[in-house]
Amino acid sequence: MLVRHQVEFPKTHDIERLLRILRSVAPEIADASSQANWLTPFGVDMRYPGDFPETLPEDEKRAVELTNRVKRTIRASLAPYLAGQ
Repeated sequence: MLVRHQVEFPKTHDIERLLRILRSVAPEIADASSQANWLTPFGVDMRYPGDFPETLPEDEKRAVELTNRVKRTIRASLAPYLAGQ
């Protein structure tokens, strides 16, 4: 998939890998979202049936809070672009 900066992002749930690619074109967004790497197991290990680590209620709460924070960061960074500025 090609995006605004003409960087190809692979199909992956590996957030650390995606952040490394993002850092090359938007380091401020990658840095602001760097804690998102913690979410990788939620998108990979726990997504598919089988053996996966047990989550604690605190982990679930942290995952939701972190996801919302990253979503706000990305939406704020995209707002000028989407508004045509």
